[in-house]
Amino acid sequence: MFSSCLDNFRSQALHVSFLPCRDKYLGGAPLFQYDTAWRKATQGIETWDWRFAKYWLPALVSTGALKPTREFNETLDRIRRAYKIYVNHYASQTGALLAKPSRTEKLFYGVTEMNTVHQMLSSGTSEAFVTTFGRGYDLRDLVMRFRNTFFTFNQFLWHVVWTHDAGVADEHWMTYTEACDPCRVKFDYILKLETIQEEIQYLFCGVLGFQGEATFPVRHRSHGHALARSDREYYANLSTELMRRLLGIYRHDFAIFDYSQGQ
Repeated sequence: MFSSCLDNFRSQALHVSFLPCRDKYLGGAPLFQYDTAWRKATQGIETWDWRFAKYWLPALVSTGALKPTREFNETLDRIRRAYKIYVNHYASQTGALLAKPSRTEKLFYGVTEMNTVHQMLSSGTSEAFVTTFGRGYDLRDLVMRFRNTFFTFNQFLWHVVWTHDAGVADEHWMTYTEACDPCRVKFDYILKLETIQEEIQYLFCGVLGFQGEATFPVRHRSHGHALARSDREYYANLSTELMRRLLGIYRHDFAIFDYSQGQ
């Protein structure tokens, strides 16, 4: 078996710099600016409505701009419990599904919830929010109310903390120990994008015996947007409590990739 888990650029402490903030959260620009020009520059393919449901609505809840309904909280709780059942009982060490939940389990946890979990396993955990916001909310009204909203970097990081506390962290900022689950899933090789050219060369040629030179193209889709601020400026005014929470969330990633929190 050949499987790998690629680290997505953490050459500095929490330098996930948080690329999702620059792309998914538009680097602090109003949401309506996710338009044709933005998608062309970032090679984005998601529609505005889809990104609104998948990323921005949850952030509106985490920042307090949108109050979660009782139905929202109850649905999200059922999805979380169903997700644990799926992962613990129906996923193999390769991440493949071994079987489907029984009819009784579907009735107990909810058919919609179980179907959502199945989508989460194939498309990412943020699918949970697409289902929860589909219940008890008028999405057309929310679009009109919040299309001019923007999220600061500080709000985005607190949103990251909130999604981890809620048990539905998006795959773009989920920890690698959560996403790859090395305690349960067996990986033959783990490669890091920081040194990917050297590692891919060694793996394919030195280990697997391929002849010639092996290369791996590295270019993030958000390269089309120039950065007006440095990473250091982004983190300059964050509270001690926020940094403590973030470092706590990613502590295992720091350990397995041998990063120092003082970098």
